[in-house]
Amino acid sequence: MSKLDHLYEGKENLERAGYEIPDNILHDLDELETELIKDEVLPAISKDIEPRLSKIRRDVVLVVEYHPGEPVSVAMTRKVKISEISGAITLTPKNGTPVTSDEKPEETPEHEPTKHVENFTKGLRVTFPDGTVICKKTAIDTMIAVLQKVGLERIPQVGITRNGYNLVGKVKRPTAPGRIWQHECDGWYIYSNMSNDTKAADLQIVSDYYNLSLKIEKGKPDTPPEELHIPRKRGRKPRQTNFGNNTELIERFQKYVELHNDYRTAKSYTNILNTGVREWINRVVDENADSVFGYKDIEDLKTCIDLLMDDKAFVEENNRKHHPYTAALKKYLKFRMEENKD
Repeated sequence: MSKLDHLYEGKENLERAGYEIPDNILHDLDELETELIKDEVLPAISKDIEPRLSKIRRDVVLVVEYHPGEPVSVAMTRKVKISEISGAITLTPKNGTPVTSDEKPEETPEHEPTKHVENFTKGLRVTFPDGTVICKKTAIDTMIAVLQKVGLERIPQVGITRNGYNLVGKVKRPTAPGRIWQHECDGWYIYSNMSNDTKAADLQIVSDYYNLSLKIEKGKPDTPPEELHIPRKRGRKPRQTNFGNNTELIERFQKYVELHNDYRTAKSYTNILNTGVREWINRVVDENADSVFGYKDIEDLKTCIDLLMDDKAFVEENNRKHHPYTAALKKYLKFRMEENKD
């Protein structure tokens, strides 16, 4: 098995385990993939194609488009060099021999690529409940069009960040030659340097937050849609529902803790959930939340806890105080799950 096979197998194992790979790690994996393609694939291609190309007596550029499981597509142009294709990466094999040319290539002014493209993808297709379908040639164009329809000004409050920058915000991340991090649209900066799976997951979070019921699939304008699995265990804003009488719920919880622990522990857990944890929920999850006792749905409660545990400051404070918040939350979640069975 090649190193490239090991790389793909490792990513697939993480995805099957439900682990969302951080953007900075995805970027490093993409860079490693490029190097492995250069080292393992290109030498074989070069060895096979150079003797055939030697019959051509002028400069040409061949662009190979490959999608797993689909026929290879090759395009040819005589008007540009690889360096003039916006976003293209020159993958010259380490042991490759340049193809000679009798013609001197036409000199062109230096330019800075507007977009860095590392691989071809199957794109995204998003369908709204009213039947509106948005499916552009590229996944990022589809994502931008969807966010525009939802309303760019509504996205920041969803709370999605990438490498410290809002998915849609007013702050521009500094760029480097040949790479961009964001797309500018209507005065907003939309974070775009991420995998298509991450783009789909972010759109799902927006959909859940605003209850849009978007259908998100793989697909391009000229291809049929394919099902896309999007992990949804985190990121969704949980919805609070007034129980009508939280006092009764709290009393049931206190009695539950007393049966398994003692009265002092029961009062301590209740106070922690009503004060300390509530303040953190208001800060991290929802500023208008009516404490943890306001989450009627078990999945909403789990999402609330996940969001708290994703917050670095909350985790540090909880650890500093020897885990009082998580102890109370775990006990309360267990209580709710056991009540839900009855």
